[in-house]
Amino acid sequence: MTELTDTLFEFLSKHYIHGIIQDPEYEKAVGYAEAKQELLSSQLDEEQRSLLKGMLDEISLAHHMEQRRLFRATLSLSRELSRLVG
Repeated sequence: MTELTDTLFEFLSKHYIHGIIQDPEYEKAVGYAEAKQELLSSQLDEEQRSLLKGMLDEISLAHHMEQRRLFRATLSLSRELSRLVG
């Protein structure tokens, strides 16, 4: 990402995340995932919990990278559509 694109992504992430967080379906999904993670963690030993945490961190990083990629694609599409309309 360019510096401007990165700044725009961070701005949108910080200022518009409340709309996602307040979505009841989102809250339900997050709560369900957290409960499942806690249940699984309670059945693992310390080393296994560490492996699980590492795996979840990697999945989170991959998801964040996907979000950034989709943001860049959306900006590109917006530019293309502007050219077609303008």
